[in-house]
Amino acid sequence: MKRDPFLIFAFLAVLFLSFSCGGNPFADGEAKRELARLDSLVEADADSALRLMGRMQSEDWSQRDAMRLELLRAKAMNRADSLFTTDSLMLRVAEYYQRHGSRNDRMLSLYLLGCTYRDMGAAPRAIETWQQAVAEADTTAGDCDLSTLMRIHSQMNVLYTRQRLPGYAQQELEKAEALCWKMKDTLNGLIFEEKKCGILFNYRKYEECIQASNALSQYCFRHGYRDNGAIFCVFCVKSYLALEDYAKAKEYLDIYGSYCLALTDHRKIDGGLAPYYIYKGRYYLGIGNLDSAEYCFRKAMPEMMALDNDVAVYKGLQNVYNARHQADSVLKYSALYGQAKERSYASDIAQATINTKSLYDYSVEQRIAKEEREKAEKRKYMLINTCWIIALVIGVILFRYQRKKKKIKELREELSEKNEALTLAENRFQELKSQDISNSPEIKDKERTIIQLKRDITYLKLSLSRMNGEKTEESLENSKIIRRFMRSASDAKEPPISSEDWESLSRLIDEYYPTFRLLIVEKHNLPFLHERLCMLTLAGLNPTQISNLLEMSQSYSSTVRKRLYKKIFNADGKPSDFDNKIRSMF
Repeated sequence: MKRDPFLIFAFLAVLFLSFSCGGNPFADGEAKRELARLDSLVEADADSALRLMGRMQSEDWSQRDAMRLELLRAKAMNRADSLFTTDSLMLRVAEYYQRHGSRNDRMLSLYLLGCTYRDMGAAPRAIETWQQAVAEADTTAGDCDLSTLMRIHSQMNVLYTRQRLPGYAQQELEKAEALCWKMKDTLNGLIFEEKKCGILFNYRKYEECIQASNALSQYCFRHGYRDNGAIFCVFCVKSYLALEDYAKAKEYLDIYGSYCLALTDHRKIDGGLAPYYIYKGRYYLGIGNLDSAEYCFRKAMPEMMALDNDVAVYKGLQNVYNARHQADSVLKYSALYGQAKERSYASDIAQATINTKSLYDYSVEQRIAKEEREKAEKRKYMLINTCWIIALVIGVILFRYQRKKKKIKELREELSEKNEALTLAENRFQELKSQDISNSPEIKDKERTIIQLKRDITYLKLSLSRMNGEKTEESLENSKIIRRFMRSASDAKEPPISSEDWESLSRLIDEYYPTFRLLIVEKHNLPFLHERLCMLTLAGLNPTQISNLLEMSQSYSSTVRKRLYKKIFNADGKPSDFDNKIRSMF
């Protein structure tokens, strides 16, 4: 069959993009199948899932699949009760899912990160992380992972209990139980109910504890949870022993014992068989059967170190020998009881110290985080302010540039108009001259117009050069003609100033100050000598130099400058005021 070359090319292009952007697509497909299989295995057998993940090769996997593998590994470790020793990997996983995951992914990753902090002894950080995980849950959504949410509240209950915060612990317990009933997870719901019985017992509400525990046990027996029903009788046993109702205690103790003694693996019970024998020993001690009580307490001794049961065992034996009036044995078990209490107390102190250190470390971390946030805020505001300043500067520059551009355009248009007017004036002037009417007022008027236009054009060209940033010719003070005047004024050996020199100076002044002649000379009808004095002052020569060049005395020069100040500026002043005023005028 003939194949379309374009389709072949398109297929190869897509294949190339798949390899370059997302890794090996064949490896990705294999990864997805492995991850789906692992997800099911973690729920069924976490230990087998961990062993399988230990043999897997994920080097060719995409980042998404690699992160999913690490999330499942952490989930399996948590299910298998493996301790987390570092938070570095889970931090990366949680950060990845905060950016790329769904609500359920974010909740699960934060839950496992909280478990990591729990195992590392950082209880406050664990609780904070779990609270963040709870915030990710949307219980109104049909696909919400209620199972993970229930585990979060359960773990928070355990941690609050260890921190001796019963109020918070009970709140989390009630939330976890409510989620169990919502999921129709009856067994876990019953287990949480039993924990509520424990809370009632700890508050010494024995009658309420018996009522709740008995109702729970009967419910379990009616619905086929016989083992759980037997276990849940324990709070009835403990409450009746506390109330010294030994007949009732024996009734529930037999039910509880039927389950405990039937188990082949006693590790499935917290503390093994020690609690059962302790309760039984207390029962026999209560009814006065000292031999049976001693036997039960001694049966509890092999497993008594778990959960501080040694305290109850030694206390029970102390009471037995005290009833028998055996002073040596009383002394012996009193000492052992005191040591056990000290160990328990030391353990409580150590746990309290760990909690205190954890809280201190957390407060330090929070303070450092707050300082970092404040620094980040300051940097943000500094950046914003810098951006505003830069934008403002750019705006001012653009505004000035546009204004300069507009001004240059206006100057060029004006210059063009002046040039056109000058051309017309010169043409008309030549026409009038050709008519041999040199003394007519129109010729004189045209001549003044031409002079004024030339000065305006010179001024406009100079303004344009300055606005365009072009370098103008040498400054007035450094021009050759000015240096010539200065040398002649200071050195008698220099040739005298000629009429050509005066013409050159006049042209230079007109070039630099196009309006000088119109505003000063013509407007005030200055005589020849006063015109030269003004030009020399504009050129920057000092009064002595001017007096030498104009061949007048210093006193007469001062008098002339005072009169000129009065005549031109209509004000009284010193000679130096005239110099400063005329120089600042242009």
